[in-house]
Amino acid sequence: MNILSKIGNTPLLKLNKVVESSDAEIYVKCEFMNPGGSIKDRMALRMIEEAEKSGELKPGGTIVDQSTGNTGPALAFVGAVKGYKVQLFLPAQLSSSYDPADRIRIAKLFGCNVTTIDLQDHISNFDELSDMERAAAFVAIRMTQCYQLGVSDPSFWWANQL
Repeated sequence: MNILSKIGNTPLLKLNKVVESSDAEIYVKCEFMNPGGSIKDRMALRMIEEAEKSGELKPGGTIVDQSTGNTGPALAFVGAVKGYKVQLFLPAQLSSSYDPADRIRIAKLFGCNVTTIDLQDHISNFDELSDMERAAAFVAIRMTQCYQLGVSDPSFWWANQL
């Protein structure tokens, strides 16, 4: 048995005081208690196992993806346990309310190679963009980089979470 077998085996907790009076019982699944600490551990494991089965991800290969949240660290965790290298593209800063520093630190703790992208280096009118426009631009830039890696080197498998 290895730690990956513990993914998804997180507790259900009954909430007793969600609403004042209700006949419904409300439970929450504590996905944050996955071994990698991410609510996306289950998804990352499934994606990687499917890529292994299909032959898209080969032993010694590298997992590549772009992320702004929980999927990147989850891919880094599962990839590390399975012996893969992981390359992630993460934002240096996406909006005034989002700081990816914790996600970057977590991914690096699992041995992941993280490339941060500063949108201001790619978009001349960055300050004029809304948060939604910045997010869309960032996804487009990262997806292009992931695609280029996947095309240029067959040992790279692009998880392509979107």
